[in-house]
Amino acid sequence: MFRNFFRKAKVETRTPQLHPESSSESPTRDLGDENFECDIAKDPVAVVICWATYCGPCHRMRQTLEEVASRSTNFRAYAINIEEATTTAASYNVSGTPTLLLFEHGKLRAQRFGSLPANKLRAWIKENSNQANVKTAE
Repeated sequence: MFRNFFRKAKVETRTPQLHPESSSESPTRDLGDENFECDIAKDPVAVVICWATYCGPCHRMRQTLEEVASRSTNFRAYAINIEEATTTAASYNVSGTPTLLLFEHGKLRAQRFGSLPANKLRAWIKENSNQANVKTAE
């Protein structure tokens, strides 16, 4: 009886998606060195996660950012892989991952290292952007 229970639990356990950028439903757009500045300047408020493939907290933070972005219309979420976009990472002094960058009209307004839960991420975005009405559906 117990053997079947554990076997069934293993079958139903889902592995977290390590590359959410491959999902067509992802609200986060991946950027590289060649398109970073141009795309960031298009949005009134843009939040960028700087991540790396080897970084477990980066994957969790990216999922949190995607969750918050999917419930908000006041900012756009982007991601850069610091292993591939080395010039962009260096230009913003990204030395650790995950690092969050908040831009308003293409200008860097805030930078933060480390992971945040969704409620603190929403508060950080609201606090560091000029948009006092950062609304999210709960």
